[in-house]
Amino acid sequence: MRVRVVVARCAFSLALFASLAACDGTTVPAEPDAVSTPDALVGPGPDETSSVETPSVETPPVEEPPVEEPPVEEPPVEEPPEDFVPPVAVTPVVTGDADEPTFQQPKDVPTSLPYEHMPVPDPTVEGWQPAPLNPYPQMIDPRLQESGFEHVQAAKPLLMKKPVWQPWTRGSRIAVHEDTIYVAGTEIDRLVALDRHSGAVVASIRLDGEPNQVVVSPSGRVFVSLRRTGEVAEVSVATASVVDRRSVGSEAVGLALTPDAKRLLVTDRSGGRLVGVDIEPALGSPTELASGLDFPSALAVSPSWLLTVVTRGQSVTQFVVGGATLLSEHAVDLRLSSPYGEHCLQGRDLLVTANGAVSAAVQPETGAAMVLHSQRIAGSDDSLSADVKAALEALVPFPYYGVTRSWRPSHIQLARAIENSVSTIGPAGALEEMESRPVRNPRTLEPLTLAMSVARDIAHHPTLTLAFVASAGTDSVVMLNTALPDPMVAPLGTIEVGMAPVATAFSADGWYAYILDSQSFAVSEVDLRGLFALGAPSANAPSSGVAYAHAAPFPFGQVEATDAVELSHSRWARYGSDPLPEDARLGRRIFFDARNPRVTGVERFACASCHIDGDEDQTVWWFPSGPRQTPSLAGRLEDTAPFNWNGTREELTANFKRTIGRMGGTGASEDELLSLERYLYEGLRAPNNPNLGIGGLDEAQARGKEIFEDPEVGCASCHIPGAYTDGLAYDLGVASLGEIDANLELAKVGLADPLVFNTPSLRGVWHTAPYLHDGSASTLSEVLERTRGRMGNTADLTEEQKSDLIRYLQTL
Repeated sequence: MRVRVVVARCAFSLALFASLAACDGTTVPAEPDAVSTPDALVGPGPDETSSVETPSVETPPVEEPPVEEPPVEEPPVEEPPEDFVPPVAVTPVVTGDADEPTFQQPKDVPTSLPYEHMPVPDPTVEGWQPAPLNPYPQMIDPRLQESGFEHVQAAKPLLMKKPVWQPWTRGSRIAVHEDTIYVAGTEIDRLVALDRHSGAVVASIRLDGEPNQVVVSPSGRVFVSLRRTGEVAEVSVATASVVDRRSVGSEAVGLALTPDAKRLLVTDRSGGRLVGVDIEPALGSPTELASGLDFPSALAVSPSWLLTVVTRGQSVTQFVVGGATLLSEHAVDLRLSSPYGEHCLQGRDLLVTANGAVSAAVQPETGAAMVLHSQRIAGSDDSLSADVKAALEALVPFPYYGVTRSWRPSHIQLARAIENSVSTIGPAGALEEMESRPVRNPRTLEPLTLAMSVARDIAHHPTLTLAFVASAGTDSVVMLNTALPDPMVAPLGTIEVGMAPVATAFSADGWYAYILDSQSFAVSEVDLRGLFALGAPSANAPSSGVAYAHAAPFPFGQVEATDAVELSHSRWARYGSDPLPEDARLGRRIFFDARNPRVTGVERFACASCHIDGDEDQTVWWFPSGPRQTPSLAGRLEDTAPFNWNGTREELTANFKRTIGRMGGTGASEDELLSLERYLYEGLRAPNNPNLGIGGLDEAQARGKEIFEDPEVGCASCHIPGAYTDGLAYDLGVASLGEIDANLELAKVGLADPLVFNTPSLRGVWHTAPYLHDGSASTLSEVLERTRGRMGNTADLTEEQKSDLIRYLQTL
């Protein structure tokens, strides 16, 4: 394990595995024959053996003297001066085309990243290899070096007294059972098993179905969800073969076993269904348990049989599972707040929406569900007029996504357009939310939770109060302390691993974490044993010449303060080879990377933050030219030029430049843009369409096809079969009055886009609601109603004909 010195020079105690003071009477792992030399602290790793039993160490209660916290003075609220210019990450400067401003980069921010040295394990070496430190520099906003906001120290994790850790009750792309690591190799279409001690691949089983998640029963039976074929499979590592397969719908994604490990729960993502499959004595026939869910993608079951189903909307659904049935159902809205919003994120709570949930886990001691999702600040009609005013005054368009500006001079605005967050839902189904000042990242000087970017998985430690969030956008895993009801207030630190981590699993004793680095095609091992013996916080001394604001002790009595920590993987092992063409790999890296200043500003979000799995975030973003909803990309780009809602870019790479400007990037190279283009065409996979049967169109869909192709109706004249677009722009009369007024003002200085809109491709239209450029139509039926007489001759269709037409459109 590599441990870096952080702001207060974190030091792990030499008495490794000593009991935590807050866990009175609880035993913790103790190292056999530990001595005072540093080498002896490492002890037996997973590839070594020890014949000495691990004794239990009891810690007597320690009475801490009361500590009086000094009163914290809140800065006075100051009115903004009339001529105040909000700080932004970069300054737009017109150079030629006013629609594509270039950007001045703040000082001390790296302008390039060593993409030519993307870290991957040596392909000639089998098993564990020493893992390098990540070569990519952390992006640091120079404003933060000069501002300094009040923050608190990190919180020590507790050793849970009565954890009920059941790793089989949630699926993931990686699982550990006894001495074997299992990897769902989505990109290589294989389930791979690695020996935990040597790191060697012991089985690589081709599945021909795109494995998405894996779960292992307590007895060692291995089950995999297959996204492309809509199946679940049982796999035998001993025989390197598939034991059995069962079709469960259109697109099998999420996976979990019930607490008694007798029933497999599966989400049919594109079909919107939850399916149950009995596994005793073998895979049985699937049973539909729930339907009408909004793209369910992940599952987690508590020991009390409370099932949390993650969907893509603004809430999650919880069920009480009773044997083969679901006894009750209720929805819980995702959080909109930030625990530290009142302290350094002014205005963040005004326009926040929550969606894009991707993963869930259960706190083993409390049974609370933790849901990993996104929060977005997209702007509104009210902010449109302010942005137009700013654009007119500066004679340049305001380029950024969302509303990320703050006027209060006593604070720095850190609100990003997109953030990842965790909603904790208690056993009673209520959100658990707290307030606190943030824990500060010792290297980037931001709130530590901002390292959660393009986060893809949350998993809980077996014995410590720690949740691990795999963040593909920053090549790191963020550790959140779940000793408090709201883990977002108590991050402990980060772990640097390989490229684009997407999932975490643990050894049963909790000593090691295994992290799937999806773009390194490797499993990283992280030694966690030092976390069992974190020392008291050291003095708040400046580090690297940076002046830090005062860090108050952690203000919650349930936990003790410590220094923020930074770990790194010590070794890693390959599980496969990258099948993506060489010239598309750089594009994939750019698509997910939230730290490349050429593509994104210091607010840190990536292309994949909006285009989750190449799809869209169901968000409407507000720009001076008006509202624009995020389009879906996967399977919808081929032969559909020109691009963007106004159809102003004939080349996809030219459209990238506009998007990168809005993201605050300085500008990618032509090679990067071309590689990104190829990745979007070849590396993104559209979801399976549940509306098209194996036998082709049904009667209603066939009637709808005739209506679509009828020249008198005119649908196919603009949506030409094949690409389902004619590449032309039209005035459909759907622009709002506010949008029209704003464009008239912008037109006076030549900054307006015409209020005509590009014919969108109808590929995948069944899953891309809401519709129209501003997302103002929630259904296809509403689109037909809103555009009567302007989009085809659909006004005279009967209700039955409209229904048949829509049924056909949903098959495209």
